[in-house]
Amino acid sequence: MRVRLRRGEVLFHQDDPAQFVWVIQQGWVHLLRAPESGGRSVLVVTITPAEGICGMAGISTGVATVTAVAATACDALRVPLPVFLDALEQDAKLGAAVVRLCARRLASI
Repeated sequence: MRVRLRRGEVLFHQDDPAQFVWVIQQGWVHLLRAPESGGRSVLVVTITPAEGICGMAGISTGVATVTAVAATACDALRVPLPVFLDALEQDAKLGAAVVRLCARRLASI
């Protein structure tokens, strides 16, 4: 489902059950992590159309490990997690692209 997000709009909250994977087509989304001790959230990464996908932690954990907030106005696709997982199983090229994206993100931290 195509979604238009306003700056400051929350896509999902840390510790929420993972329901969707988001494909960012235009704009930026900040991924923020709140410390367990409380206090101010820390910027983990900014997702742009070049990175494209956010919400992937839900694939392994079933919960969001960060809060995603639109840093700018955004156009995105909201894909139900089961649909995304089925697509990964059916499309080897998509699966390979997601693995490359995850590897790039890990290499940057």
